[in-house]
Amino acid sequence: MSSRLKSSIKFIVFLAVGVLLMYFAFRKIDLGRMLTDLKEANYSWVGVSLALSVIALASRSYRWGMLIEPLHKRPKFSNLFHAVNVGYFANLAFPRLGEITRCTALYEVEETSIDSLVGTVIAERVIDVICLLILIVLTVLTNVKLIGGFFLNMFKDKLEFITHMSPVVSAILILIVAAGIFFIYLFRSRIMALPLAGKVMKFMTGIIAGLKSVSKLKNRKAFIFHTVVIWLCYYLSSYVAFFSIPETSHLGLSAGLFILVVGSIGMSAPVQGGFGAFHFMVASGLVLYGIVPHIDPVTGKEISKGLLFATIVHSSQTLLILVFGCISLIMLNIEKRKQLKHAKA
Repeated sequence: MSSRLKSSIKFIVFLAVGVLLMYFAFRKIDLGRMLTDLKEANYSWVGVSLALSVIALASRSYRWGMLIEPLHKRPKFSNLFHAVNVGYFANLAFPRLGEITRCTALYEVEETSIDSLVGTVIAERVIDVICLLILIVLTVLTNVKLIGGFFLNMFKDKLEFITHMSPVVSAILILIVAAGIFFIYLFRSRIMALPLAGKVMKFMTGIIAGLKSVSKLKNRKAFIFHTVVIWLCYYLSSYVAFFSIPETSHLGLSAGLFILVVGSIGMSAPVQGGFGAFHFMVASGLVLYGIVPHIDPVTGKEISKGLLFATIVHSSQTLLILVFGCISLIMLNIEKRKQLKHAKA
């Protein structure tokens, strides 16, 4: 099977999953009512939310330049900014395509190595995952009763099953796990020879190379500062968006943190632009804060203010990515032509 065919199949599968998730999210919703509510939303707060997202984009671009600097000369900030925007733009077409796309976009206008750029992007992703894990811990600590009760009810039956297991069943499970570990150790050389293992090792090598660039930073304090700015802007962007509709305007800072976390998890799902997954995660998360769907007695259809909020946030962010992505594509093309003209001269 050719790589192009594989990519096409993956694209269709991811797109189908996204469409399916969107269908399940909106299948019972009164779309007419939602359109009316969308028109009545306060888009001034949406504008503030988007402005904070632009600041995060700028900080992310500057931080990426700091990772590249120890490996090559520092790229122009404008090129970094446009490359990051193009990367997000590409993610709307294919999940995780953005990482490679932004490296390629920067490579075309800067004297940089693709391999080392990929390493810095992987390092960025590792750092962002660590930040997200920290936020998850903070979210649980600040909403311990609410979230704890939610997950306790969700896994209550499974926990009861574990606590009531007989010693014989427990011993069998332990033996199965031990046998699995022994099997992996015994055939480790054959396992490492598999193509999948090779890809994993290559990925780990890239992570190590990227993390080394962090250790070579000239100004670690500035790197940490921009990392904080990025995630603080993400957080504030989620929080101020609450004021766009009356039903979520009363939610506090801890709720903003929770929605940031579940929204980030939704956006990391393997679907184009987080479509469907983001809506489901955010709407489900808001249920914990009393934003519960209800049935309109007249139409008999469902009205979900949580889904309305998710739609406003996701649609505005997607529009921002589309606009900035298109502008950045044009600007990078202009920069490339300038460089070619200068080289010929």
